[in-house]
Amino acid sequence: MGLLSWLAGTGRSPPHDPIDVASPEFKANPYPYYARLRAESPVHRVNLRIGSSPWLVTRYDDVVAVLKDGRFAKDKSTALTPDQAKGQPWVPACSSR
Repeated sequence: MGLLSWLAGTGRSPPHDPIDVASPEFKANPYPYYARLRAESPVHRVNLRIGSSPWLVTRYDDVVAVLKDGRFAKDKSTALTPDQAKGQPWVPACSSR
């Protein structure tokens, strides 16, 4: 199953066992879990400790497709909630000449 079949809803159900990707056990050997995701759920919702739930894309060709597809572009003006934006470091705008 690739990215397009997942987006079309024709893929298999994702694994339901919660994995703590920040745990020392997971970090010691993450490869079996990632192999399972590539086989069963190549586009997978993950929960981060900071409260967000981004999508994890696990297959190389799917990652390339996402990076090249303008529909997946991040709009900085809408990417963060106001509370999240307040916590970001200030970076001066680049001046181009």
